[in-house]
Amino acid sequence: MIWDRFVNKPGIGPLILKRRHRAAIRSALSDARSKSNSLFAVKCALERAESGIATKPERDLWKRIERRRRELSERADTVQDLDYGAGYADSQYNEDQQRSWVVATISVSELASFSKAAVWAEVLYHLTRVLRPQKVLEMGTCVGISGSYIAAALQFNNQGRLWTIEGSPATATLAQQTFQMLGLSDRVTSLVGPFYNVLAPCLKEQKSFDLIFVDGHHDGKATVGYFRQLKQHLSPNANIVFDDIDWSAGMAQAWNEISADPSVKDFVHMDTMGAAAF
Repeated sequence: MIWDRFVNKPGIGPLILKRRHRAAIRSALSDARSKSNSLFAVKCALERAESGIATKPERDLWKRIERRRRELSERADTVQDLDYGAGYADSQYNEDQQRSWVVATISVSELASFSKAAVWAEVLYHLTRVLRPQKVLEMGTCVGISGSYIAAALQFNNQGRLWTIEGSPATATLAQQTFQMLGLSDRVTSLVGPFYNVLAPCLKEQKSFDLIFVDGHHDGKATVGYFRQLKQHLSPNANIVFDDIDWSAGMAQAWNEISADPSVKDFVHMDTMGAAAF
């Protein structure tokens, strides 16, 4: 696409994207400030991201995470990826394909491109710092970039643990290497397998979570189903962040249903993410 070539032009694309992300953060912050105090942690996270507040040790670790992202983004080797999700917005898999998985040969660089942009990964970092959760769940590890930001926040909090689920063994291995390289493995439990096999045992064993980041499957019906599972395992004042809520009509409908649920105290739209407070 012409737009893709334009934004990827050295020196131009990154600046445009950064400005767009910053504008989206300001918009989300304005929305959060107008909502109830149940979104206090989200509001604080957005304020910190918008103002750029961070200590030198925090920024140093962020730089290391971003170096790992760049390294993965420059790799031309491929892996056999097991996709249990909805596929692509313009070419979605049916329920049978999602249930039995689709095998695809994919480059490591393409896998890395699915990771959360640094600006929004910093929002997740700040949210983790503000909430000071004991238990965090991530559904969709990918290559470990967003998980590393969350684990880094737990490390600076000096408390808490991240459980992160990835369906594809090859992709999970890349993520585990990421956590190991960054010295974050002690804060992370990596679970490998499809959500429909791994999620329920994890919830049963851990009882409840303080913060959950849902960034996998991308099927509206499935996402609502996960929400119904998750809301039975939330600690008081927990937050759930759903990514790609406008990825498809089905995901948009799922977010509308989730945000209207009586158990949700309040919610805010953050670019492609939606945060719900309980």
